[in-house]
Amino acid sequence: MSSYKNGELLAIEYDVWINGSKLGIEKKQCINNIEVKETVDGSDTCVIKIQDPEFLYIEDNIFIEDNKIKVQLGWVGVTYRVKFEGYISAIDIIFQESGCPILTVTCMDNTHLMNRKKKDNTFKDTTSAKVVQKIVKEYGFKCVVESGYDFEKQETITQSQQTDIDFITQLAGNEVYPFTARLVGNTFYYVKKGHLSTPKMDLTYLNYPHEVISFSPKITKESAQVEVGSSVINSSNKKLSTTKIKSTRSTDSKTKNSNSGSNNAGRSYTYNPTTKKWN
Repeated sequence: MSSYKNGELLAIEYDVWINGSKLGIEKKQCINNIEVKETVDGSDTCVIKIQDPEFLYIEDNIFIEDNKIKVQLGWVGVTYRVKFEGYISAIDIIFQESGCPILTVTCMDNTHLMNRKKKDNTFKDTTSAKVVQKIVKEYGFKCVVESGYDFEKQETITQSQQTDIDFITQLAGNEVYPFTARLVGNTFYYVKKGHLSTPKMDLTYLNYPHEVISFSPKITKESAQVEVGSSVINSSNKKLSTTKIKSTRSTDSKTKNSNSGSNNAGRSYTYNPTTKKWN
């Protein structure tokens, strides 16, 4: 891949380390494609596609279990803009009629360590946040949980034939607000989605240094609706709104004739979406 800046041709620069050893030029020339995917949920991945006519990779120790891998990408003469560290999790090989093997090396970030074994665990009288902290610290990672969030204490939290990362991801999906369970470097974040105070990186599209090649945003015009009694509250309203409904509670003839009954008849209630209470 190449691009232009001020009329000068720019070329992509990359380096790969496997189990701490930096690949030399012979092995680098075999690499056809490197794709790094960074996600909000789950694990970051890296897929490396290799043509190996001389069996440089096949006869190496790349197949050793839990081999570490590091990938760095950028433009020549520019600081690396994309970095990935993790483990080789799968290797697929196609032996072609031409005799040139094609390798697809799939790598997972450091959450690979949390994805190797399915477990059964039961946690008593605790919160999801404390469970996440306990599990994450077993791997030597730091853990950051959402501050000020009221994690409900639960009588029992059960992990049933799940890897630790799958279990934590499930806990995040069960929270009242959308949560992300994500490892960044050696720090695991169990926090609400979309709460970065400041941008971590500026990305460009169609301009140097061309970090974004393409993207496809989705614009939805639907709004979630919550039905309350005989009324419907539109959650897409940006301003605080209230909705009035009449009480449908039935009263007997004695209540209707009493003073208190006449005061209650036809009373209207106002729903406050912020406090989630009827006034």
